Order: sequence, then structure tokens, then C-alpha cells
Amino acid sequence: MVTLKLSRQVTAAEYHGVPAIARGMRAYGSTLEIAWTTLETVAETTDDIASILATVEARGRTQDEHAAIVARREEEAERARIAEVERLRQLAEKIKFD
Repeated sequence: MVTLKLSRQVTAAEYHGVPAIARGMRAYGSTLEIAWTTLETVAETTDDIASILATVEARGRTQDEHAAIVARREEEAERARIAEVERLRQLAEKIKFD
């Protein structure tokens, strides 16, 4: 097992993306673990590892952007629901049977 320090913390999408893309690799915090290898092999394949990490980062960014869009839509829907409840409450208050 080779453990490498990354330049930043991985996102949740990246955390899940690394094992899905690269068998034997795991990323958490700012750590990358590569199983069944040696430091010599890692040194010889840095371009391949960098390519894998770039793919994981790009997919993670896409997933994070999608999640942000979904969250924004859910917030807008909730605001619209609250506004409709308030509109109906105000309308109900205006109805009087004298």
C-alpha cells in the first residue's frame, strides 16, 4: 500500500469516484491510497495516476454542479410552496360570511 498526500481535500463525489474508476485506489481527506503497488511503480506511472485523478476530479465537478442545480431547484420549489401556502392563508382570511 502506497499512501500519498494530495494538495487538497477530496469532495464527496471524488471520494466515491476514485474506487469506481481506479480499482485498488481510495481517496479520503487529502490522502490517496494505492493498494497492491510499490513506491517505485507509483513513480513510474505518475502520468497515469495524474490522468486518473483528473478524470475523477472532472466527474466529481460535474456531479457537484448537478447536485447544486438540483438543490437550487428544490429550494425554489420550497419557496414557491411556502408562497402559495401564504397566498391561500391570506385569501382564506379575506373570506367572511356575515
